[in-house]
Amino acid sequence: TGENLLSALRTDHAHVEERVKSAILLQCRLFKDIPPHEIAELSSCSSLATFKKGASLFHDGDAADFFYAVQDGLVKVFKSTPTGKHLTFTVAGPGDTLNATAITVGSYYMSAYALNDVTVIKIGKKPYLAFLAKHPDVAVQLVTMLAKRLNRECDRVVNLLGGNIGHCGAGN
Repeated sequence: TGENLLSALRTDHAHVEERVKSAILLQCRLFKDIPPHEIAELSSCSSLATFKKGASLFHDGDAADFFYAVQDGLVKVFKSTPTGKHLTFTVAGPGDTLNATAITVGSYYMSAYALNDVTVIKIGKKPYLAFLAKHPDVAVQLVTMLAKRLNRECDRVVNLLGGNIGHCGAGN
């Protein structure tokens, strides 16, 4: 019947979407060593979202309710100065994650907007934190990524200041 066919199509669409979300997560460096069946567990708690060119994904100071991974498109991640200038920290593309740490702090410390049409996978705060608790290897990978980013940003500051800086980074 027509209802059975419609139901079958919905089921098939949901199955395809789950495979797409898992594939997006498997592209991310943060999840690269996680077995596919565990990624499927995380993707089941996620949804796909699209943003048109120029749309904001989140603003500095907003509650960090979601973790994002870019499937398609480019996202500018930036901090605004008091004078309104945008300082770009990165342009995220497919396989990159956004705000992997802000979600643990509670609010976004940067803003992000779509440089072109963007598709992301988004995961709510509770399922994301539960996944990190269940997979400490992912949490360690996250810390490693953050340490590398801190080193890069420290080098950027030193280069901007022309090397006239004592120490950079915590504990150095």
